[in-house]
Amino acid sequence: MTTKYGLLLNHADDIDLVDLHKRVSVNAYYRAEKRNFTPGHDEDDWQAAELEIARQFRRVRQGTKMNGN
Repeated sequence: MTTKYGLLLNHADDIDLVDLHKRVSVNAYYRAEKRNFTPGHDEDDWQAAELEIARQFRRVRQGTKMNGN
């Protein structure tokens, strides 16, 4: 799977891409809001959001594997 900047590679196909995009969009929006929407940081916000969401998916997936599910 590849997202806008290709940061979420090698994840299982069971991830809903619409949900993923929504999560990244909301995360990026809040990052921009923290900077008072200063122009010129759109890509940085999106990339940071993708990384954070990828970490969340990994933690959930690792927790699932540790619990034997």
